[in-house]
Amino acid sequence: MNLDDRAMPGSSPIQELLDRAAESLGRPIEQARGLPNEAFTTEAFLEAENQRLFPRCWVFVGAASDVPNPGDAMPASVAGRNLFLLRGADGEVRVFHNVCPHRGARLVPEPLSGKQYITCPYHGWSFNLDGEVASRPHYFGPESHDRTGIHEDERACLFPVRSETMLDWVFVNLDGQAAPFADDMGPITDCFADFDLTAFERDPTLNMSVEVRCNW
Repeated sequence: MNLDDRAMPGSSPIQELLDRAAESLGRPIEQARGLPNEAFTTEAFLEAENQRLFPRCWVFVGAASDVPNPGDAMPASVAGRNLFLLRGADGEVRVFHNVCPHRGARLVPEPLSGKQYITCPYHGWSFNLDGEVASRPHYFGPESHDRTGIHEDERACLFPVRSETMLDWVFVNLDGQAAPFADDMGPITDCFADFDLTAFERDPTLNMSVEVRCNW
């Protein structure tokens, strides 16, 4: 794990914890120890990870089976960022920031099914299932709507998040700078190369909740 050595303003306790963790992990294998308990229990450590680690990695965001049909959407959260999964008309699962580019309203507060458009509840902007803006009511003045379907301004479209789907699992890379997904997951896919993982299916009847005293 690499949280780098940039100090966070006003965060000397957490920086001390990061330094101790790095020192412990960097010892020879026979002397190395895992992360201290505080790494799994303190809000400060989670905040450091949300700012400096998780946005730079591939992180699991949700199951593709949660959005089985075109027009299905599911809100999600990664590293404190509000996102949503959306199954497009082409069958692909995409991930977007859960915010309207117009005035920042949340677009998908709860799961949606079979929608033709994602419509903002604030000013009624609607978006196609690929994230392109579809219409902007009264955009050019009262009763003067924008429905041309041709928008050169990318700021009018949904904000996409770099994502990849492996089997039923959807992963995101928030900063868009991580190594290619296939390279990052190579050791895992190589390990299971002799197994037909496509035979595994999610059981929708299983719903287990466990409370643990940890930070995430």
